[in-house]
Amino acid sequence: MIPVDAWSNHQTSLPLGRWPDLSRYEPADGRALAVVAVAAVAADVAIRSEIVGVGGATAVAAVALGPVAAGRVGNRRAVALLCVAALLGAFFALRSNPVLLLLDLVAAGGLVVLGASFAKDGDPFDQTVGDVGVRAVCAIAHAVLAPGFVASAVRVLRKGRGATTSAPSPTSWGAVVRGVLLALPIVLLVGALLASADAVFASFFRVPADLGELAVHALLLAIGAWTAGAALRSASGEAAERSARVPRSVVGTTEAMSVLVALATLLTVFAAAQVVAAVGGHQYVERRVGLSYAEHARSGFFQLLAVSAVVLAVLLGVEALSRRARAVVVAVEVVVALTLVVVVVALRRLFLYEAAYGLTLLRVAAVVFAVWIGIVFVLVAIRFAGVAADRAWLLPAATTAAVVLLVAANLVNLDALVVERNVDRFAGTDRLDLFHLTSLGDDALPALVDAVPHLAVQDAEFVRSQVCVGGDGPGGFWRWNRAVAAADRARAQLCPQAESTVRLSK
Repeated sequence: MIPVDAWSNHQTSLPLGRWPDLSRYEPADGRALAVVAVAAVAADVAIRSEIVGVGGATAVAAVALGPVAAGRVGNRRAVALLCVAALLGAFFALRSNPVLLLLDLVAAGGLVVLGASFAKDGDPFDQTVGDVGVRAVCAIAHAVLAPGFVASAVRVLRKGRGATTSAPSPTSWGAVVRGVLLALPIVLLVGALLASADAVFASFFRVPADLGELAVHALLLAIGAWTAGAALRSASGEAAERSARVPRSVVGTTEAMSVLVALATLLTVFAAAQVVAAVGGHQYVERRVGLSYAEHARSGFFQLLAVSAVVLAVLLGVEALSRRARAVVVAVEVVVALTLVVVVVALRRLFLYEAAYGLTLLRVAAVVFAVWIGIVFVLVAIRFAGVAADRAWLLPAATTAAVVLLVAANLVNLDALVVERNVDRFAGTDRLDLFHLTSLGDDALPALVDAVPHLAVQDAEFVRSQVCVGGDGPGGFWRWNRAVAAADRARAQLCPQAESTVRLSK
């Protein structure tokens, strides 16, 4: 049992750190207002052009690079983060896979938050979970207070720019403007709910179509301005300090070793089972578990990935809370090696799935995730080996690996890879899942059209029947997307008589 005094000491040493003063920030000026205006217009154009296209790429770039253009970023590491965010946004003009683009958007948003928080100072490759948590909370606060930051430009342009400013008096007109802007989304949400609940109430707020169109424009402009204002305010505020580190004596060596030895034992038995199954072959597996060898080999992929994730969480906890005694280090390295065996077995089973049933986007995503898990375990092993022990680089390195894999997934064109792989292996057989291939979207369509000459006659006709009904006409410059333009050209090649208009491609 931990004495009360000792437990109190542990509590007071948790990673709270000193929070930055959110009321102090470098006020907005003409450059900041210009960035906000550009981002507002870009968001309006992007959302009205359905985001996928040049408009979406431009909007992400405007928000990501806005703090740099406004002169608010003095840390070169932060500039790099914001440039990578803009790069991820550029894929909105190159790819059309909605899941991949959603991941791009989430990753770009996270990098913008981090880049803005490191604008003044700090090393993104020396951060713990607590450090990132503090920065995330501060980013939310800056987003809430963003209207006040934009409104401060009025006073700055009138009185001249100062080095920093504190939150203005709550009785000033700026405070009124901020209050109105903060209340606006709440009023809109509650009003929409009340309007859907009562037709009479809704009738009070009906507006002509032209005014409704103007209201939509105003809302989209506000979304863009608010987003850019949040990034600019975060980049203009005080730098967040590193949080206090949790002492590594929270979990003792004996407790840590108990957990690690138990895990190592269990994983050793699993590895032995794989060796026995491989040596014993089909007959042993069928006699032992009542499954064919193929059924046994193809089962359990996602459970094995879940095991890897649980073990990873345990190792991260040991790394954060226990002293790095020699016995702990050795035990961790053994657990990492055994867990990598689990990852390899999981990948092998997934490849057997693919050999039997073909490749799908879900299986490709599972492979990418398994590779990332393996990379993280290697990083954990390097961390425990004592490399750069004075820096908290593990979380940033794992995040960097994830971003690199995401960029690679965008460059490779996974949809086309699925088509090419399945056609090469299953063309002319009933194992070719054309329903899945024709549902993949514009990224896959050129590869699918190229595969038509290699398909059976009935399969080729099915592809034509699905492909030749697509295309929705010219979309304009802001909706231009490389994948969509290539799909329209391929569709026109396959369906010369179809009423499909090729979109602007130059």
